Formats: sequence, structure tokens, C-alpha cells
Amino acid sequence: MNSKQVNESIVYLTSMDIPIKVSLQLYGLVTCPKEWGFTETPIFHRVYYIYEGKAQCEIEGHSIKLKKDHLYFFPANKQYTLSHDQKEPLKCLYLHLYIYPNIKNHMFGINVGEQQSINHLIRLLENICGFEESKSRNMILNQAVSLLYFVDMEHTLEVMDNEHIKKILRYIEEEYMHKITNETLANYLGFNTNYFIKIFNKAMGLSPQVYLSKYRLNKAIKLLLSGYPVNEVAHLIGYNDTKAFCRFFKKFTGVPPSYYKKYYKKKI
Repeated sequence: MNSKQVNESIVYLTSMDIPIKVSLQLYGLVTCPKEWGFTETPIFHRVYYIYEGKAQCEIEGHSIKLKKDHLYFFPANKQYTLSHDQKEPLKCLYLHLYIYPNIKNHMFGINVGEQQSINHLIRLLENICGFEESKSRNMILNQAVSLLYFVDMEHTLEVMDNEHIKKILRYIEEEYMHKITNETLANYLGFNTNYFIKIFNKAMGLSPQVYLSKYRLNKAIKLLLSGYPVNEVAHLIGYNDTKAFCRFFKKFTGVPPSYYKKYYKKKI
């Protein structure tokens, strides 16, 4: 791929001995449009720093109001709903991070005013967001990795520790552009297919095929937002038929890939 490819970075957190790999999907500093709000189960983590507005998250039977000057960490692979008051729209700095091995914490918030190091990183991220994307993406990623380090010191991050599932996630990461069935994944571990599906669901909160589809979708979104044409994105994630890729993309996002750049701002 060319220079527009999304890079990855490594962080060693104080609470664990293994390296955490982080890639940046989306980022920005925005005031959300009036129609903003959605329900989804992403395989990436959202990180929000709240400047102003009235917004809330519905997750696991709880309604949580997002507070000004707080940093929020939203989990991957769990369904939640985000919404705001149209009269007092949400203004936030946001990061979409793909983290491997998966961080399995529940949603939590940190009062940034009480954390000097985190506050300093937020100010750096604000400034970098004003740069051209070609110059800012790697800097944003580096600061996001630093942010995770200091978040872990304040609120210990828990890594997904099922070695079998971690092995499967690595396999998907390397082979996602090829056809992968549940039987393929189960055989890779030497497991019965039904047993494998059961343990994957328990560890990840969604089925292997849904995870695989969402993984491919996230790869496609990264490429689209980096400027790749639709037919090239289809090929890079394993679709020989561009029309089939467009049907897959619209099934999960509700819009065709050619419209996604305008649409994604509704789901920051």
C-alpha cells in the first residue's frame, strides 16, 4: 500500500506484561450535528473527551450522562446507544482505536481536571487535530498510545486473556482477505466447531462470523477514509466482485461505500 496506509503502534502498559498493539481508525474534534445518535456494537474502542453539551450513553441497562472535562472509554464488542440534546449538542475530541489483544473493560470515565498528564495529552491532541491529515495521523496515533498508558495508570485496563481466542484473532488479522468459515477457525485450534463458536461468543460477545465481518468492515472504512477508490478497497479486503462488496458494506452501515465519508460523521 502507499503512504496513506494506517500505521500501528505498540504500548507496554504498567498493569500487564504483554505489548498492546494499537491502530487508529478515526479521530477529530467536532460539534456533533443535530441528528447525531446511534446504536451499534463496534469492534473498536471509542475514546471521547467532552468539552460541552448534553449527551448520554445507554449501555448494559444503565443510562450514563457524559460530563464536561471528562475522558470516556467505550468498550469494543458491546452494544451501546449514544445520543445528545439537539439544543445543547455534544462537542468532543474523539478517537476510534483498534486494540489487540482486546481491552475488556466496561465503559468508564476519568475527570481530566484531576489528571495533569492526561490533560496535557488532550491539549496536544487538540492542536494536532488542526494539522493536515497527511501530517497529523501518525502524531495522533503516538499521542493516543501515550494516553492509553496514562489511562491505565489511573484506571487499570484489563486485556482479553483467552489464549485460544487471541490465537484466532491473530489468524483473522492475517487471513481476513480470504474465505474463513467457522469450521476453518475451529480446525485451526483443533476444536469441535460448536464448542469453538460457544467459547468465541463468551469471550468476544459476538459470533465469529459477525466479528469477521466487522473486522473486514473496519479495514474497508480505514481505506475509504484514506482515499482509496471503492473497487480497490473491495479487492484489498478480499472481494473480487465490487458489487458484492457494496452489498456487504451497505448491509452493515446502511449506506454504500461511496457515500461513507459524509455519513461517518454521524457516528463519531
